[in-house]
Amino acid sequence: MVGPHSLTGFISSKANELLDLFRHVQDDEMDEAVANQHEEVKGELGDILFILVRFAQFHDIYLAEAFEDKIEADKEAYPVDQVKGSNKPKGEL
Repeated sequence: MVGPHSLTGFISSKANELLDLFRHVQDDEMDEAVANQHEEVKGELGDILFILVRFAQFHDIYLAEAFEDKIEADKEAYPVDQVKGSNKPKGEL
């Protein structure tokens, strides 16, 4: 059986495999790159999602709740009137 610790490594590994598909692709080339590798991208995203869900199951983390909590925390940490159009780090806002 694969345990939770191994799953964290698998998440990172699979995310890197997704990154590898686009390592030399510029932002304006992404749509075409995804279209050209659609099945590979879909497979890597499926792997990442599966591993993420298994990790959450091991630790009784409800992903919808975690997502909603993160959105609310980001709204407080990054008020739209302060961050809109800015790429400054949080500490420099």
